[in-house]
Amino acid sequence: GVMGVGGDGYSRTSARVDAHVEARTALRTLADDIAALRFDEDFGVRPVQSARAMNEIWFSVWKPRAAQDFTKASGDLCFVYYYTAVTQPLEGAIGPSSRKLYRRLVSSADVMAKLKAGETMDLPEPDPPAPEDEAIAFNVVQFLAEPFVRDEEGLDKAWDEGDPEPTHLSMTLRVTDNETAGALTNPEDWEGKSALAKELLEPGKVENKRVRTFQMTVPLDR
Repeated sequence: GVMGVGGDGYSRTSARVDAHVEARTALRTLADDIAALRFDEDFGVRPVQSARAMNEIWFSVWKPRAAQDFTKASGDLCFVYYYTAVTQPLEGAIGPSSRKLYRRLVSSADVMAKLKAGETMDLPEPDPPAPEDEAIAFNVVQFLAEPFVRDEEGLDKAWDEGDPEPTHLSMTLRVTDNETAGALTNPEDWEGKSALAKELLEPGKVENKRVRTFQMTVPLDR
């Protein structure tokens, strides 16, 4: 019995550690993409209209061919899109829904084909995620990618289209553990609309230990 209880505790701890490692890795992946960012009209951030604030972010990047799908690499100009989506279990399967952070990399051949045709990079529809999209973080409660620009007085303000190029990007990723995620069985739970979500995920008067927050600020030196 003692071994069983200890094993259950180890499993729960391992699940939390895995989720935290994934969250940190996801932010590092985004930071690596930001380091290769190319400013142009394809850089943008869009807030997702939901009960819980989310962002989508997209931009052009310089990527070596080795970092692309080798069948679609013809240069180094690529397009990256980050978004969250609530996925459902496969039809006929039993299991909970979950929100993941996805990364879509559009390789250089596809980007160049668009440019040669005089087209802009249309934002892909994230619902449902395409098979080629990579899930880089799981059990996502909140994802924010907020660009800032310094004004004439040297103070930071939220960047908006039409402003000078942003100077830095503030990223926030909030994730929950697998045990809590398993109780969130409906999309409404992940949207923060249900009573269960408010009970489990929202911060109260004391720290919510079910949710961990990871933050990173990345300079945009261009």
